[in-house]
Amino acid sequence: MNCASCPDNLPYPATHLNGKIGADQLADLILEQLMYWTGLFETDGFMPIYHQWKRYAVGMGQTITVRLPNETLQGIFKDLSESGALLLQLPDNTVKHITAGVVLLDEMKYDE
Repeated sequence: MNCASCPDNLPYPATHLNGKIGADQLADLILEQLMYWTGLFETDGFMPIYHQWKRYAVGMGQTITVRLPNETLQGIFKDLSESGALLLQLPDNTVKHITAGVVLLDEMKYDE
């Protein structure tokens, strides 16, 4: 996360927190949230996290691009699996489970 500034000339939008919070404060807030969600996972399992994740998932039902180490895929962001994988419907209607990659929302017109 960028606290005070962000790089220019990126192929995707970037922003910063305009110096409203310092790196130490930001780290403390992130750690506090990480501890909360880790505790929830340890006591209640993944499902509460899954439901929150789905609640805030952006781009569901839309065409997205996913950059993987050896390929770039484009398809429709169908859903999230109960294990947290992104479910990408490919043009041939097969569904690929994506567990890691760079996800780009096509509507934002990122440069390739």
